Amino acid sequence: MVETKEIQVAQHCFHCGDTIELAGYQYAEHDFCCLGCQTVYQILNENNMQSYYRYNQHPGKSKQGKNRRFIVFE
Repeated sequence: MVETKEIQVAQHCFHCGDTIELAGYQYAEHDFCCLGCQTVYQILNENNMQSYYRYNQHPGKSKQGKNRRFIVFE
């Protein structure tokens, strides 16, 4: 019997570009890392502002970077 393995392809958020770690969110055939990114996309989409995504591949702010406001507490 042949052993099969499921291949996992890294998915990236359509809005901010972050890697989707666990179960993400999906709307209008796009994947999102969080409800915030999905909501921003929904608002833009429902108001015919999809051209926002033409100017930058991932225009949303990534959550992965360090928050500079709290650097003094490190």
